[in-house]
Amino acid sequence: MLTKPSDEIADCYNHARVALERARHAADAVEELDWLKAERGWLLLAQSIELVERIADFRSAAKIRRAALSVPGRCPACGRAMRPPGAGEPQSSPGADRSHFECQTCDITVLHPGHTTGD
Repeated sequence: MLTKPSDEIADCYNHARVALERARHAADAVEELDWLKAERGWLLLAQSIELVERIADFRSAAKIRRAALSVPGRCPACGRAMRPPGAGEPQSSPGADRSHFECQTCDITVLHPGHTTGD
């Protein structure tokens, strides 16, 4: 999923762009190298922040999935009651010990263990 970069990441990329521009207009090779090193540092910082944000997003998604398994029938994102797909009883395949549930508000579908139909 693509998301808008945080202001902090955008700021790092902006600093990197400025450093590259200054390197292009440097008075000598030493100054150019210094600005190129600064650009690389800003790019590495931006990538590090992006990685931390992706890890945080992954952890949030994992927490939602864990919550979905621990609170059957409730949406892990909004807490509202989830319903089986379609009308009526939860849908599960014969012999399966799971059922699908959907949250109409958040468009989330989860499998809840321990829910069976009839018999």
